[in-house]
Amino acid sequence: MSLTDLLKELEAAKDPKKAGPMEAYMRHQFSFLGVAAPERNKLYKKYFPEAKKTKIIDWDFVDTCWEKESREYLYAAANYLKAMQSYLTENDLPKLEWLVVTKSWWDTVDILDRVVGSLVYDHPELEEIILKWSLSDNI
Repeated sequence: MSLTDLLKELEAAKDPKKAGPMEAYMRHQFSFLGVAAPERNKLYKKYFPEAKKTKIIDWDFVDTCWEKESREYLYAAANYLKAMQSYLTENDLPKLEWLVVTKSWWDTVDILDRVVGSLVYDHPELEEIILKWSLSDNI
């Protein structure tokens, strides 16, 4: 069972009837597969415990998800990082910043804020960088 299999299962679970209302809820800013949160959460519970055993963040998985068009893939990446947040290092902050400002909307930022917050809590020296983020026009 790999994280790539998670993406395949998301694709297989797509439901165009649910996608339309999901897109409307997000003001048609993004496309959706139509996989609702309870279904996604079941998949996360299936795959993330195994991923946590590696104690290494698979940034290729995160990047692959973020490159995809449908929002559920971004949710998978953000929730994966939330599950793996104890393995983040201060060197991961630029990657997290990129995720926060790329294809961002409240839905992904609401997940990533906890990930970033956990990292800054563990590494207080990063607070200065986060304060600079607060002055950005893009965050």
